[in-house]
Amino acid sequence: MKRIIQYVILTAGIVGIIGVLFLFFELISFAGVFDKKYTREELTRNFIDHQREFSDVVNLFKKNIPQNNTYDIVFWQKGKKNVSLLLRHKVIDPKNKNLEISEVSVDSPKLDSALRILGWSKDYLVNLRNMLEKTECNYIRNADLSDSIVDLGPYQSSWGSFNYRVWDRPIIDSMATIHGTPLGNDNFGIKVTLIYLSAL
Repeated sequence: MKRIIQYVILTAGIVGIIGVLFLFFELISFAGVFDKKYTREELTRNFIDHQREFSDVVNLFKKNIPQNNTYDIVFWQKGKKNVSLLLRHKVIDPKNKNLEISEVSVDSPKLDSALRILGWSKDYLVNLRNMLEKTECNYIRNADLSDSIVDLGPYQSSWGSFNYRVWDRPIIDSMATIHGTPLGNDNFGIKVTLIYLSAL
């Protein structure tokens, strides 16, 4: 009997340790410890190398934001095939339901309701995805501040990462002290800075 009790206690201890290790692993994964973090220098070089592609995808995206838009629109992909689309109401109200479709193929019927709201076609979605890939980024969204301001960047933890912000006009010197200097010198590059996003 004593041996059985010892066996039960030992088994419970091992299961408990495994459970704690699993929980710890899940927490640090959620916090983005294993995510690739891009430095300011890496992202600056990427922008310089793909400036034309950035301009093209931002112009395409902005041109297709609906008039009188009431949503924060976030489009992203993780991997080569699946896409995700989030429509989050700009006005917080219990009646307003957000719409999120995660990691589905472009042909998935799950996307249909979101595409109807935006007036987008599946061909447009494929084009947006392909153009975004050329920038070495995998998400694009209209910034909370304005539909004319766009954020985009590579997949990395939102718990602390640099992302591109494309302003609607060149930023003034006083803003540059907060948001950083523009990444380029031409008409498009002088509107692009790197911003640091953190959920903390």
